[in-house]
Amino acid sequence: ETEPIGHIPQVPETWAYWDTEYGVQNEKGLSMGGGTSPSKIRGWPVKYYGQRLEYGYNRAGIEDLTKIAMERCDTARCAVETMGGVAVEQG
Repeated sequence: ETEPIGHIPQVPETWAYWDTEYGVQNEKGLSMGGGTSPSKIRGWPVKYYGQRLEYGYNRAGIEDLTKIAMERCDTARCAVETMGGVAVEQG
């Protein structure tokens, strides 16, 4: 059985969006471009033989963050605030 590693509250309304690996554009016309970065992160939660290891606290990657913003936002400001808020809260 899979154990959830994070939770964000539901919203009353969402928008349809197109995506590839990242969210690209939603039905309101909000669009994003993607890029990669050589920055290092602490990593994702990991289990080894059923034991959760002490390192790793990421719960939302850029792929998730862009899609959350695409389905919830109709402005760039909303997208930046939403992605930033989820990243801070969830890691």
